[in-house]
Amino acid sequence: MINNRILMTLILAPLALAGCSRSDRSAQGAGRTPLSDTVPQAARQPDPVITDTRSIYAAHGLANGPPWTVDLFGQGIRYKGPGRENGVVFGPGRVDGNDSASSWVSKRMGPAPNSIIIEFRRLNCTDGHSDTTYRYQVRLTVDGTQYRGCASGGPPDATPAPPAARGRPHQP
Repeated sequence: MINNRILMTLILAPLALAGCSRSDRSAQGAGRTPLSDTVPQAARQPDPVITDTRSIYAAHGLANGPPWTVDLFGQGIRYKGPGRENGVVFGPGRVDGNDSASSWVSKRMGPAPNSIIIEFRRLNCTDGHSDTTYRYQVRLTVDGTQYRGCASGGPPDATPAPPAARGRPHQP
């Protein structure tokens, strides 16, 4: 005859290895889903850390839209926008194109936002906040929501287009 202690060990060991526990079942029974079932392991990892001090591009929204900013660094993308005023950091992601037209795409796990696409077009841009003419027009897509804006930076320098260039395409 099998000892009760050995029998219980044989029954409970597979449950423990599968991640089931009495506390998980009681949380589900109370109408709550345990955290271990809702958050993937990758989502529990912290966002990337950006130690760069100079961004490659610095973009911001137009005056007639919601406020947002994006700073692109070699180490990643820092986004601040509606509902995320303290900022969210994405990894460096994928970059396609060149200085005339490029797109940066990155995804992250965890609480929204989870995806970001930044498209730069090397066309002069005015944001409605000031008389400054910026070097790039920007289309930002965050979790499917699109925003428009302007950006400075990019190779080879980080200065906005000079006022004399307003209304004309920028010459390389």
